Amino acid sequence: MPTYYDFEVHLAECEPRMWRRFLLPSGASFEDLHNAIQDACGWTHSHLFEFRDAGRNSIAVSEHVEEAEVPPADEVPLSSYFKSKRKCRYRYDFGDCWNHVVELKGKVELPEKFRRRLLDGLRSFPPEDCGGPWGYEECCYAATVSEAELKKMDALGREEVEERREWLGDWHPEAFDLQAAKKEFDR
Repeated sequence: MPTYYDFEVHLAECEPRMWRRFLLPSGASFEDLHNAIQDACGWTHSHLFEFRDAGRNSIAVSEHVEEAEVPPADEVPLSSYFKSKRKCRYRYDFGDCWNHVVELKGKVELPEKFRRRLLDGLRSFPPEDCGGPWGYEECCYAATVSEAELKKMDALGREEVEERREWLGDWHPEAFDLQAAKKEFDR
């Protein structure tokens, strides 16, 4: 029977907590984990990334990060790290610096075979290139500020919020449609 890693990933440094939980085959690599995080969280695969252990030592990096002593993520099997560890860090976009906590909840055996499966999640992850945790707070404010509060702002403040709203489109911090996400994620 196939064995799967049960992972939960949440974004550090942002409140309230947003997270995703998914399954990956036990033979997967850190590149597979990266791709799963990107797709589960709505990121766009647009930036460099790295995985680190609790001591801040690099485990694996994206292929374009030139650190000779750290192997590319597609060459590092998850089993080489998660045989003895339960958590690692995933940093995505070295400019915005999105730090994720990746926790192995356990291993499960299932009769069916699949590449990955999204199990659950809560809240929308920040839009790509919004400026890190500080920019995320600005996005949350712009998406949720009431019209009454908007009218009380000076012209400059109102213009900034309206521009951010236009840039955000239909993004909302509380929106997460598990069934729609599963259609895109599950393979």
